[in-house]
Amino acid sequence: ERDCYDFRCVFLAPSDRRHLFERIDERCETIILDGLLQETAGLLASCEMTHESMAGRAIGYRQAIDYLTRADFGAADAEAFSNFLLKFGTATRNYATQQIKWFRKDPSFLFVSVHPDGRDRVTSQEEV
Repeated sequence: ERDCYDFRCVFLAPSDRRHLFERIDERCETIILDGLLQETAGLLASCEMTHESMAGRAIGYRQAIDYLTRADFGAADAEAFSNFLLKFGTATRNYATQQIKWFRKDPSFLFVSVHPDGRDRVTSQEEV
């Protein structure tokens, strides 16, 4: 029955990786401002999450747990927080890069380069 349909897989790929990474960094900052550290602390305190759990190994939680459970808590907090931000952003950017590489290997995906301001937008079905 699937043969009746013409499936097309499209991957919208950023034309400017630097812009993608800036967006990822902004998103990481928003996640932190929205309460990632508080949420993580609560999950750790209630024993609903551990460093070894599946969730505890996820990007974001893993870095938050490392930051919250560090041995030198209180000392050099600004530097520790800066390192937390760097590790969270780096892990997220690396994951995005891995996703792009993985999808590029699949010949069934058509990559469409898009620009942040929409200049490269696909405008008709024929272009896909």
